Amino acid sequence: MNTVQWALEQNKEVFAVPGNIYSKTSYGTNRLIKEGAIPVTSPDEVLDYLGLKHTKTERATREILLDDTERNVWEALSHEPIYLDALAEKVNQPTSTLLNVLLKLEMKGYVKQLPGMSFVKNFE
Repeated sequence: MNTVQWALEQNKEVFAVPGNIYSKTSYGTNRLIKEGAIPVTSPDEVLDYLGLKHTKTERATREILLDDTERNVWEALSHEPIYLDALAEKVNQPTSTLLNVLLKLEMKGYVKQLPGMSFVKNFE
């Protein structure tokens, strides 16, 4: 909330990702939206609002840097966390092999590991 306050003091836009209305962890972002924050559900929405865009060339260049196995795993991920076992089943890879691929992707900045052996795409 300190960051939100600083943004407002500098006349910066505040964006918030809506959360489940029944979840206590979503209270803050949902309150921000009620108070005027701009609701967004993807990085592209923020870029659109700011008049910026990722070009297809930038996305394609990023994907070219991956081998077939890495690309398959990266495409199976999203912004929603997925547990290692569920991801292994989804990409039909043993967890030992998958862990090596995920480590490579994490070192390249494509993937972020969350607590509990779950993974998400890194959209930074």
